[in-house]
Amino acid sequence: MFELLKTFSNGQDLYTPRTRADLSRDLAASFAGWTPTVAPVSDVVESADAIKVMVDIPGFDADSLRIQFENDVLSIEGERKPTEQKGETYLLAERRVGKFARAFSVNVPVDADRIEAAYDRGVLTVTLQKRAEAKPRKIDVKVK
Repeated sequence: MFELLKTFSNGQDLYTPRTRADLSRDLAASFAGWTPTVAPVSDVVESADAIKVMVDIPGFDADSLRIQFENDVLSIEGERKPTEQKGETYLLAERRVGKFARAFSVNVPVDADRIEAAYDRGVLTVTLQKRAEAKPRKIDVKVK
């Protein structure tokens, strides 16, 4: 009975040991023709005055980044190109190259004219200042 379960109808052995390279190749073949997009890790922090979005993107040039705010969605895109030099051969290549894209829905009214972006030590920080109506305000109670 084990022999009957061992193979699929197409003759492929169900229990053939597979290497990591085999699995990666087979998975990549499933998505042939798709453009891979990587989403970098991010933090979103809210204070009384602003929302800050921090994205880890080390090794990117500021010129390769595109930041857009439209319809309450903050979109961040960028691309890191390979840095291969003539006469060099990579022995190990773990750093990702290519495009990335992230989009964040912003559910608080922000002042689109006061959005700021800064890139420091591989971290992009986008600060979205809240509009006055979104900021908490203290309401005094009057005693009669």
